Amino acid sequence: MPYNPARRCVQRRDGYYLGRADYGQLVRNLGSAGVAAQFLDVIFAAPESDEGDRRLAQAVSEAGDVFVGMAVGASDREAEAPPVPPSPAHAEILDRQRWTGLQVLGGTDRLLRAHRYFMTFPGISGAARGTGHIDLIPDRDGVIRRVPLLVRDGDGFLPSMHLLVISSFLGVEQDGIRLEPGRLTLAGARRPGQSDPRDIAIPINERGEMIVNFIGAFGSVETYPFSAVYTASDDRFMMEDLREELSDRIAIVTWFS
Repeated sequence: MPYNPARRCVQRRDGYYLGRADYGQLVRNLGSAGVAAQFLDVIFAAPESDEGDRRLAQAVSEAGDVFVGMAVGASDREAEAPPVPPSPAHAEILDRQRWTGLQVLGGTDRLLRAHRYFMTFPGISGAARGTGHIDLIPDRDGVIRRVPLLVRDGDGFLPSMHLLVISSFLGVEQDGIRLEPGRLTLAGARRPGQSDPRDIAIPINERGEMIVNFIGAFGSVETYPFSAVYTASDDRFMMEDLREELSDRIAIVTWFS
């Protein structure tokens, strides 16, 4: 089977509310397991408790390659209400995250644009490696078939969490990403442990959306219960198993059950 770093993800413990300290322990254990990147498919919108938030922020900072989510109200309807500006603290995070160094070939007028920001609060997002949008726009039948990889925002672009994480994983900087009609190219991409770089071309439509390549029915992706990762630090053998299975991979932390 082809190597796929995104085949591993972590799901929550059923019937239990997860506090920030719980997420902090999860992040710390995934870092100890040697994952290449942590994709937290969660928006921590507001502070919860001083101690819990502090522990999560510390774990995110120490792990290094942790990415958190935000929603940007991606839309192509210019006639709607004008964009709602982010708070000053969130604006500072956006300024650091906004991509302005892409190679842009051709027009970008049809790309979706950011309109409303719902972001992880700065105490956490400021400690993360990056913040990517997790906006998804279903078709009229309610099915999600595409994901916007880039959204226009001011004089730059906000990457989706997927693009942000995979470009980091493959060692591709902004100036190595080329945007042109019908294609987004990651130049000089290199997987961990591989010496030969190559360009990866991703087909996109005029709105900047990629068709989702579904890997199979529910259950096709291997998952780990939240509790298995959470308690691994208490069991040397369990942690060794996690290191063997997750080292140099992308861990997706999500809420599906």
